[in-house]
Amino acid sequence: MESKLSVISKKWKSRPQLVGEINGADWSIYLAKDFFKSKWYSKELKQAVILCRQNFRRYGDVPELDAYDKKSQVWLTRVKYQDREGAQKEEWFSLRYISVVGTPEFSDDFKIGLATGINYSDLIIDKIYHGKKAGLKKVFTISRICAYNPDDAGGINKFNFTQLATALTLEATIKKNRWSHDKAVYLTGMFNQHLFKHLVCFKQSRKPTVLAWPLAYKTLNLDNNLFHNLRVGELGHKHPNYFLDLEELVSFIDKLLKRKKISIKTLKFFLGKNFDSANLTRQLRLKRKKIVFGLTKLGSMFVYKGKLPEAELTGEELRQMIDKEVSHAIVLTLVAAKELTKNIHTTFRQLKINLK
Repeated sequence: MESKLSVISKKWKSRPQLVGEINGADWSIYLAKDFFKSKWYSKELKQAVILCRQNFRRYGDVPELDAYDKKSQVWLTRVKYQDREGAQKEEWFSLRYISVVGTPEFSDDFKIGLATGINYSDLIIDKIYHGKKAGLKKVFTISRICAYNPDDAGGINKFNFTQLATALTLEATIKKNRWSHDKAVYLTGMFNQHLFKHLVCFKQSRKPTVLAWPLAYKTLNLDNNLFHNLRVGELGHKHPNYFLDLEELVSFIDKLLKRKKISIKTLKFFLGKNFDSANLTRQLRLKRKKIVFGLTKLGSMFVYKGKLPEAELTGEELRQMIDKEVSHAIVLTLVAAKELTKNIHTTFRQLKINLK
């Protein structure tokens, strides 16, 4: 049976911006939507992006489309290949660039609180653009990197081209936007630190090749401590299994249970009656993906208002405890588009990948 995306892709008339055969696979990269345009290039491209973004459901109530899409440029990449048995396979990837200027203002990574209370945007204006706020017109946020695998049962299966697809899409789209020759264009990003390490690490040989993708504090030439104690606030409450440290998060919940601040009934109320809460700490020995899926609905508990069901805490008290006791699990990246392109080319040369 054909996948939903295969059926959808047969209907669209959009031409890819880039096609080619790389690493034994056929690649097609499509522009699905451009900056500050309300309309997508086709209904089918929009549907394809939505399917890819459904992967974010593992982190709670994350809408496939949001207000940032109105001012964003959205890309879609299709990879077709044969597996070891000769069967035809495909994987789809998507990402977007959010313009920092426009409505709504900035992007989510600019909402993160730094240790000293300094605004992230002010640091970029000061360090990159020498105090000129107009420089922010050249800043774009890489966001919603996601994938869809037609053979993926519940999001557990592995993707074969995650790193290559991300790097290739970035390289092609930076070139298409002519950012690779504009030294004033900078790209920000906010990623779960575990996923970011996975994203930049190419394990195609015994010795992994790592794509150089600088963190913000290095690009801004600042002390890492300024970014170490980030305050993720509401984002961490809504989507704790993405923004918060998983080990600390599970231990925190286990501690609340032992202190009888919450009960098993509290957890079952929010996470479902089948949630296994007999010994939460043992979940750390499970695969990371299974922990993430097991805590998908935890955000509904962390944003609850008033007294929690079957508990001795209010939602407000719980959030205060989370902010004090559970560390964030994100990294902020900031890199010149020209530098990222150069780093991608270096990585591809090391991997003997020819883009021509």
